Amino acid sequence: MGWLAHLRSSSTGLLPKYAGQLSTYYQQQEKRLEPLLAETDHWLQIYRKTQRLYAIPSEAELSFLQAWSEASIVWMLFRDSTPVFWTDNELVLPANTLERLYRGETPLAVSLNTGFYVLKSRQLSDADDQPLLVVSAIPIKYEYPVEGPLLKEAFAWKTRALPNTLIIDRQGQEAVVDSRGTTLFHLSEGSRMIDPVWHNIALAFFLIAYLCFLLALNKLANYIGRKYHPLLGAGIIVILVFLIGLLADWWGFADTFSDTFFFQDISNTFLFKQTLGEFFVSSIILLWLMVYFHREFRLNLQPQLAAPWPAIFTTITYMLAIISLVVVMRLFQSLVMESDLIFDFEFIFGLDFRTILALTSGLIASLAIFLFNHRLFQTTSRLGISQTSRIIASIVAIVLVLPLVALIDLKLPVSYIFLISFSYVMALDKTVDRPSLNVLITVLWLLFFAFVTSFIIFSFRQSQDRDTKRIYAEALANPRDTILEAAVARFQSRLEPVFRPLLENIPEDSFPITTDKVLPLLQRQFSEEPYLLQHYQFEIFGVDRDEGRPLLEGQLPVESMRLLEARQNMRPSSVPNLQYWPRPHRLNYNYLLDLLPADTSMHWLLAIRHRSQKEQRVYGDLLQAIPYKHLPQLPLYNYEIYGNSQPLKQSGTISSSLRIYFSSVSKGNYHYANVGEYSALFYQNEQDFSVLISRTDRGMLQILSFISFIFILLVLLVIFFSFFNYYWQALPYTFEFTSLNRASLRNRIQRSVLLLIVGSFILVGFVTAAFFRRNALRAGSEQLNEKAQAVLADLRRNISSQRDSTSGILVLAPLIEPIADIHNMDINIYDLKGKLELTSANFLFQREVTAPLMDPIALQVLKLPTQSAYRSDEHIGELAYQSAYVPIRDVDEQIIAYLELPYFANDREFRNDLQSFLSALLNVYVFLLLVAGAIALFVADSITQPISKIGQKLSQFKLGHNEPLEWKSPDEIGQLIAEYNLMIKKLDESAEKLRQSEREGAWREMAKQVAHEIKNPLTPMKLNIQHLLRVQQQDPQRASSMLSEVAQSIIQQIDGLSRIAGEFSNFAKMPQAQNERFNLNKLVSSVYNLYAKGDHGATELSIELPEADIEVFADPTQLMRVINNLVKNALQAIPDERPGKVTITLRRKDEEAILSVRDNGSGIPESLREKVFFPNFTTKNSGMGLGLAMSRSIVNAAGGRIYFETIEEEGTTFYVELPVFTNNAEL
Repeated sequence: MGWLAHLRSSSTGLLPKYAGQLSTYYQQQEKRLEPLLAETDHWLQIYRKTQRLYAIPSEAELSFLQAWSEASIVWMLFRDSTPVFWTDNELVLPANTLERLYRGETPLAVSLNTGFYVLKSRQLSDADDQPLLVVSAIPIKYEYPVEGPLLKEAFAWKTRALPNTLIIDRQGQEAVVDSRGTTLFHLSEGSRMIDPVWHNIALAFFLIAYLCFLLALNKLANYIGRKYHPLLGAGIIVILVFLIGLLADWWGFADTFSDTFFFQDISNTFLFKQTLGEFFVSSIILLWLMVYFHREFRLNLQPQLAAPWPAIFTTITYMLAIISLVVVMRLFQSLVMESDLIFDFEFIFGLDFRTILALTSGLIASLAIFLFNHRLFQTTSRLGISQTSRIIASIVAIVLVLPLVALIDLKLPVSYIFLISFSYVMALDKTVDRPSLNVLITVLWLLFFAFVTSFIIFSFRQSQDRDTKRIYAEALANPRDTILEAAVARFQSRLEPVFRPLLENIPEDSFPITTDKVLPLLQRQFSEEPYLLQHYQFEIFGVDRDEGRPLLEGQLPVESMRLLEARQNMRPSSVPNLQYWPRPHRLNYNYLLDLLPADTSMHWLLAIRHRSQKEQRVYGDLLQAIPYKHLPQLPLYNYEIYGNSQPLKQSGTISSSLRIYFSSVSKGNYHYANVGEYSALFYQNEQDFSVLISRTDRGMLQILSFISFIFILLVLLVIFFSFFNYYWQALPYTFEFTSLNRASLRNRIQRSVLLLIVGSFILVGFVTAAFFRRNALRAGSEQLNEKAQAVLADLRRNISSQRDSTSGILVLAPLIEPIADIHNMDINIYDLKGKLELTSANFLFQREVTAPLMDPIALQVLKLPTQSAYRSDEHIGELAYQSAYVPIRDVDEQIIAYLELPYFANDREFRNDLQSFLSALLNVYVFLLLVAGAIALFVADSITQPISKIGQKLSQFKLGHNEPLEWKSPDEIGQLIAEYNLMIKKLDESAEKLRQSEREGAWREMAKQVAHEIKNPLTPMKLNIQHLLRVQQQDPQRASSMLSEVAQSIIQQIDGLSRIAGEFSNFAKMPQAQNERFNLNKLVSSVYNLYAKGDHGATELSIELPEADIEVFADPTQLMRVINNLVKNALQAIPDERPGKVTITLRRKDEEAILSVRDNGSGIPESLREKVFFPNFTTKNSGMGLGLAMSRSIVNAAGGRIYFETIEEEGTTFYVELPVFTNNAEL
């Protein structure tokens, strides 16, 4: 099924299906919009309203806007190619597209700024015969002109199941049509076109098939291992799993599903090269192998081994345990230091799912290693060496393993490795002395694993952090940026063909020119490079070197001349005409690009410097986050770059205490320090560039948070394996904590308390998240309103200073960037018709990521006299944010423009605050969990101890001679014990009376039975003697010949009487059982062989034995009598006219051995079934009816039970259940 789904996911026959889906989707949208498109009066009314600047909108108009703004279809109304109405402010229709629509090309499939759309239009004429154009845009596929994490390529929401690699063009393989059959566009196959739905179905089927394969393989391995040898079963597992892995690698399974996070590469390290999914599956298989090893392998080391072999075997076992522990440490080192996973201790709830899954896989591998070591330690625990010898052996083992630690370059101090290894070995040694792992021991081990795992991960993270800081500090202090140079090369190649003609078209006598002649072109080309846009900014300088005059207004010639002269001290980069300053520049410039080198005396210089942090505002999140100098983990750090002690670039917040601390360090050295909650490094190179790089380090608080997190993960794993074991009984018998179906009252109380704590944490977490979100939204709204009023106040203050200006909105142009920098917010200013006039985010509109139009609802709402502000929820791609709109008024209180402030910092602050709170809360709850567990243990013991005593007494209860219990507290348990004591007193009294009555009744019944049994042989004896006397009187000679015959008959009857007396004697006094451990398989087989040699006519006798031996603790002689009796009864129960079949079966169920003897005889009538095990019950013509009664006594004495199932005329099956002999210390 998985293979068929995979073939279906990549089938070429899917293309017609996709075309059909898109056709259906378009036709549905077309049907929805056509009635509105035909309403001429509606659109004319909208147009007339737009011609009045202060026309108050009606509720119907606002509802219309609200309804269509939430829809995917975009409506726009144009007058002479100018938009006058729109329902969405993201779409830009270029002039050539509008020309085609005006020519009547409809429907029209075109690629626009936010993707591929199909446009339907209609031309109207108003009363003034002005040409109007109504356009509806139906989205087909969203695509954006820039790359970014929130600007993802995807089909429209009703067709999102289509693969993104589909190619939309005019000439293709499959046509997409409208309701009239007109072709709109074509679809063609792209590279690696895979249907996402079938792709996921195929992956699910493959994983299910692999799981079924593993389950079947487990059964096969168990069968082979028990029938032949466990090593053979384990070998089959390893070989078949390895072959499946080779098959998957040959087919490229991970590459096929590499688009899912589950099969993304995470490591190419010392230990493994795997995807995340392969690592997870490998850890599960390792755990499975160790479970199999623990259950099936019996390594029998005899305690009588002569010295020094016990010490040698113990040392080897300890070495294997320490080596496996070191391998686990190396595994975590690979995950932390050699993979692309990020273990951020600051916000453990901010760990991504890939990191959590990798961490879980590592913990599963750790549990597998624990099972392996537990089995080895169970083996050596029988050798009987002293505690002192064990300690010496553990120290010797650690010393012998240390060369391996050095070989694999484990980045941990030797003292840490020694302490962890010694603690692990000693704790494991103490654990195997216990018969099973109860809840308390399990929790202690989970705490140990949580502490050790967190500690080593934290140590590796600290080591990696130290190395990363040093490497990053050197890179940041380097004045060159090779990523910038590559970006500038591309920028220069695009700019040169357009920049030179631009200058040539400017008359020479027009210089100096205004910057707006050249700056928009430079900004547009500069913004084409996301890396440059995120990390750098530029200034343009123009100078005529011969005449010494500036080429740009507002510039002094001396500034440009200094830059020209400075090139003598600069060094060339890898890009022609691009040079860099090897030492800090006084104006903090990094690079200088000569746009027109050596052509004329006119020099156009582009001075490039770092972009400061405050200049990267809201819209910056739309861009693909490119780390500075491609240092991948740099966003995790705060840093500052200085040149001659002047700040050049900053990211994050650097504490002033760190600056003071590092103010007096020398050049060329690395200086590490922990100041407050910061871990920092300061580095200064020989060129006077210095770097201060730091990150938050809360020390023990972070470790405690991570310990708590690992502990919760381990608890969840144990709970999962417990439920898994509940249905499949897969885990070894030693781990009794995994058995839910045999949970005692004490365990149920403990689990209830622990689950209450965990449940309360989850509930509090959800409530806290909701509370934080509500407060964050409220605080964000208040902060947005405050910022809007502050920005508005700044704008109005500057407008007041320009009271005599008649330039309108243009008076605000020089204010936008400074005010945006002050408030660290993007600012957009629209005219009264909703068209963008000024912005601090030029790149956004230059690249046409969104349209230069105001939110349509805000534009209408702010016309209402009661509205002084409006807050709108907006989005660009997947970037959701809020915008505050307020009107800008002049000194006469007339609205001259509208101000927009986009804001979404509340979401980030909300996540950080929530993660910090939950991290702290997790520590508290884990502490409460441990305290509650201890309290639950104490309370459970106090409750269950007297109940256990009562249960123990009840299990030993006999009529008479029962001791009362003592309980001092007059609580509910005291009342229970008092009632118990009263009950045994009354029962003892009743028992005495019952025993007296039973003795009398038993003697009467026994006398009747004995009399009846004796009377039967006495009658023929009397008749024989009377007959002999008559013959003696009538014919003495004949009497003499009969004497021998009569005597023989009397002797036989006397033997019968002797047998009767013996049977009653045996039943009255069974011999004392001599219990011993023996193999039940052999005993049953011997009884079968005894009867199989006999002649039973047409009756067939068969036996079914298990492959594994079953041992019980009972009296084998008495148990043989039971089996003999059952088999003999079965043979005798089959009528002579019926072909008989008797089957002897032995099997094991959990901890019970079940022996059954089944026949196909006449069955037992319902009226007699209750008397089957009573003395003197029999359905035969001979016998005393004591066999089954004695059998029940024997089985009960062995701690088992005997019962039967019968169907009249079909047969009867007798069952004997005996407890299996188990000894957890036996290997």
